Amino acid sequence: MVALRYVLMLICIVLPIVLAFIHGISSPRKKYWVVTTFILVTSVIILTILPPISGNFSDARRLSKTQDFKDVDVSFIVSEIIFDDNNVLITAIPSEIFHFSDKKKLEKNTYSVIAENSESIKSLKLNDKVVSTLNYIDSTNQYLLKKIVSINPILEYPFIEALQHRIKNLNLHVPLHWTSFIAYLVSLIFSIRYLKHDKLEDDIVASSAIKIGLIFTILGTITGMVWAKFNWGAYWNWDPRQTTILVIMLIYLAYFGLRNSLDSFEKKAKLSAVYSIISFITVPVLMFIIPRLLPSLHPGGKDDGTTGPVISTQADMVDSSLAFIFYLSIAAFLFIYFWYLSIDIREKTIENKIREQNV
Repeated sequence: MVALRYVLMLICIVLPIVLAFIHGISSPRKKYWVVTTFILVTSVIILTILPPISGNFSDARRLSKTQDFKDVDVSFIVSEIIFDDNNVLITAIPSEIFHFSDKKKLEKNTYSVIAENSESIKSLKLNDKVVSTLNYIDSTNQYLLKKIVSINPILEYPFIEALQHRIKNLNLHVPLHWTSFIAYLVSLIFSIRYLKHDKLEDDIVASSAIKIGLIFTILGTITGMVWAKFNWGAYWNWDPRQTTILVIMLIYLAYFGLRNSLDSFEKKAKLSAVYSIISFITVPVLMFIIPRLLPSLHPGGKDDGTTGPVISTQADMVDSSLAFIFYLSIAAFLFIYFWYLSIDIREKTIENKIREQNV
């Protein structure tokens, strides 16, 4: 099943890139591209916002012993409903949790869930899968149902104590940075092509790719800062991953400083191409290698013990629902990127033609 996870991830990354090159980097997007982009973006937005966050009974029991305990949304299956005076007793079975890397066996234990108000559970039926807010009562070893969050949800996202509902930001923050990496790779390819064939079109594609890649990097950094504020207490912590992303932004901002400092088109294009090639060599090192070699607050650091929540093979890192929507999000951002890239290339081409006519 690990192989299936990585196959899905590769499809969502490679397919938009292959289609973009087959279709033509600078060509106007065809109807299928527009429709696909709209469907992907809409699906990702809906499937990121709507699914509930659900933990298990162990989470509720463990967190009940902490000072900053908050109620936990727990997923379970209704096995039995017993009405007793004003209270309702629900016999609950933990929901089965499926991961790409491991299929966890369904617990045989049953748990007692008390609902003080029968009105709150009148819509429940036997064998319903329920996500509800629970509070563990240590004295009776029971769970108090405070609110029903969702009944028979199509998708659920895993409960992670440090992140809770902020885990949904994964579908925005990480794909933005991964798309920026693809953007810089596209610039590398067309910079090499320019040095080889000396065509104006290749220089335009290379510069546009970096421009849009920078936009995605900045957006990824902003979403990461919001995450950092809630998790680490400040928007900016000079964490190794934050620092290396900042260095990448400065490197590519200098690319435009170089272009604007030169008047000769030929010299501008050649030096920019060389600079783009050298710059890209630093990107995988700064984005993927250095942050994993140093202690970091960010998942995937030296002391974290994993490669990060997205590509780690550990079963408890990212469950199947979150991983699948995350991969769709990558595809959505790549479709947006290549669409925007084609527009920017055509605009620059028109500007160059007008400039040549005026000269």
